[in-house]
Order: sequence, then C-alpha cells, then structure tokens
Amino acid sequence: ESLYRSGYISVSLERWLAGDIRVPDRKRPVIFSMDDVFFRNQITLTPDGDPAKNTGLGVAWDFYQRHPEFGFHWALFANLGDKPYGEGSMVEQDIQLANVIVWCIEHDAMIYNHTFRHVNLKNTDGLGVTAELRWNDEQLRKLLTLVHRADLIPKLRNMVALPGGRAPRWDDSQTALYGYVDPDERKVQAI
Repeated sequence: ESLYRSGYISVSLERWLAGDIRVPDRKRPVIFSMDDVFFRNQITLTPDGDPAKNTGLGVAWDFYQRHPEFGFHWALFANLGDKPYGEGSMVEQDIQLANVIVWCIEHDAMIYNHTFRHVNLKNTDGLGVTAELRWNDEQLRKLLTLVHRADLIPKLRNMVALPGGRAPRWDDSQTALYGYVDPDERKVQAI
C-alpha cells in the first residue's frame, strides 16, 4: 500500500537486468524478490487455483487484483532440496509444489536458483557449487515435467542468489559460480 501510494510500480528482474526500467510518468520502478522459496507460508494454492490470501504471494496477488496498474512481477529464488512442501506422500508433495511452480511462472513470479540445499557457498568447493546449482535446476525441470508442463522450461533463466549473501571464497568455487551453465546450456546471467 505504501509503495503504491508513493508512486512505485513493479517491474521484472529480467527487464531491470536488460536496462529497461521505463515506467509511466510520475511512477518509479521497484523489484520484488523472495529467497528460500518454497515454504507454504510464501504461497499455497486454494482449490480454485488462486494463491491463498494468508501467504506472502497471496497478499501480493490480492493487491494486484485490486490495483492491476501496480503490476505483479516477482523474482523467486528457490531451494528445492531442503524442505518438504505440502501434505501427503512425497509424490503428492511434489505434485503440489509443481502446481505452485507452474502458477508462479504463468503469473510472472519467475523461479531462479538459490542452490539445492541452501548451502553456505563461502565454504563450498567448486564441485560442490556446481552440484548444488545443477541439482536445483534439475529438480525444477523434473517438477515441471511431473505435471506435464515441460513447455515452461524455455521460460526459465539462469540467475542465482547467494544463500545468506555469502560468496565463494576459493578461486575454484568462484570459477564454478561465474561459469555455471544450466541444463539448457545457458550461462549464468546474474548473481
């Protein structure tokens, strides 16, 4: 509400990285990001397929429904190997999470990499850095495929948020991070 009243509107991280922060007169761009995704208090879907209003993205989505000119653009940095999501068996939890991921991508809440298990990259060697990023990317693609939405894979981008803001300290770790290529052969676009 405060940002909206102050003249901000949301823009996507990809637009910002491309240098395109053009907004209407008297407006200012703002980027929203969320780390450590996916916890259920960040987003769950109601039986109607909308984000629950008692979740972070649900609140944002509800605000956007009332103020569409504000926009709905999110950069979600996910750890897909460090926490369960949903209820039921592991397969049921994966399906619930996959459906949430599909909703996010379809509504411009884009999923990016935050490592598989939210590791401290400061203390991780180069092989570990590559493994954590690769496992996370592979899990994301596996989840989309599970719910027959591999068509969304081309929309994924190779961007990384450092867990805890901790950059690798060793040369081989830094080389692995900056030289990381995702499963779709895209070089890292932003860290």
